Amino acid sequence: MRALTAVLVVVASTGLADKPQDPNLRNKIRELLQSPGGFDENKAAIDALAGLGPDAIPHLVAALGEESTRVRYRAVRALGSITPSSIDAVIGLAKMLDDENWGVRGGAARSLEELGPAAKEAVSPLLKALEAEEDDGSHLKLARALGAIGPDAVPALLKAVKDKREHVRLYASLALVRVGPDHVPDLARVGVPGLSLGFKKTMEKQVRREAAEAFRGIGPCPDAVPVLVDAMQDDDFMVRLAVIQAVAQNGPDAAKAVPALIKALDDEASIVRRVAANALGNIGPKAAGSLGKLEQLTSEDKADVGISARIAVAKINQRIAGLLPELIKNLKAPDVEARRSSAAALSLIGPEAKPAIPSLVRAMADKEQSVRWYATTALGKMGAVAAPAVPEIGKRLRDESPSVRAAAEKALRAIAQPSQTAPASQRAK
Repeated sequence: MRALTAVLVVVASTGLADKPQDPNLRNKIRELLQSPGGFDENKAAIDALAGLGPDAIPHLVAALGEESTRVRYRAVRALGSITPSSIDAVIGLAKMLDDENWGVRGGAARSLEELGPAAKEAVSPLLKALEAEEDDGSHLKLARALGAIGPDAVPALLKAVKDKREHVRLYASLALVRVGPDHVPDLARVGVPGLSLGFKKTMEKQVRREAAEAFRGIGPCPDAVPVLVDAMQDDDFMVRLAVIQAVAQNGPDAAKAVPALIKALDDEASIVRRVAANALGNIGPKAAGSLGKLEQLTSEDKADVGISARIAVAKINQRIAGLLPELIKNLKAPDVEARRSSAAALSLIGPEAKPAIPSLVRAMADKEQSVRWYATTALGKMGAVAAPAVPEIGKRLRDESPSVRAAAEKALRAIAQPSQTAPASQRAK
């Protein structure tokens, strides 16, 4: 680390980051590439190499042919961090997808992901690498890279989801979901068959998690509910969590999932119990068979399970209107927990919480970050109904809390595109 630190000091003191035309640039790059060390030293060297800017690209591309695994790895990772990139960098990284070392291969895929649309020339090499039957951990990285490239990868991915090999169909589907519904016509129909393969028991946990998250990304898709119900038995709670959240997006169209969701109310993970209650509430009167169990959970305070159960009971009994006056009143309570709980409850209701919009707008300025987050989220869950609140939601984009800023971005998208979040049965009306 000492030798590397000395090199970094030289880089900083000579201003190479600002003056990549320095005649000693090649030597400095060589020192950074070859300096010894492990993970921390690799990261420091890669950051320093990327800081040298676009003039370093030709030297880094040349280093991709070096015998040293450390040199090749540092070169591929640095190339992913330099912008603007170049066609030579993309082609060089694409070639490294076939490197003999798995770490270098994975690093090249990660760098292509970081370059995003600028790496469009790598679509074919990425798909070719994805065809390898044996997965050394690179398949997910390759799928993420293809997804990050965006619309330019869609034509090839649409062909890949029809491939005779299951793993190609799976990872191509994962990539398409990352591209998003705005650029993939009929994403649910195209993606569900391939994504379903991700829940096989032979799949690694991370792959199953990625598949579950992808189903959430697709949005409402009643045809996927049977697949999701089966996946709710997964032994990983993160998979169960994302799968139930995907089910919840379908509202009344997910009625077939009620028995499995009732079982999930006994899940060992409190957050899974909470989202199961939310899903049952979204299903509404068709989930009446869950009322007994939900009533038992209304007194639980762990992870807001009780709040979710209470709202679910009101939704199923179609008595949300009776809860609103109390919730709206508590948004102004002196006790921060009362304000947070009320905002959290309102975030589960959706368009029926319309009378609370003025109070939620005020709550977005609460001094407590969690109250602001729940209030902003609640408005987003209302969709187009909350359009009058858009100017105030926009102010939260400058909130001091990153999570509140993210909630504001999500809320604004949901309000602008309500059809993307509404259950199929509601969108048909």
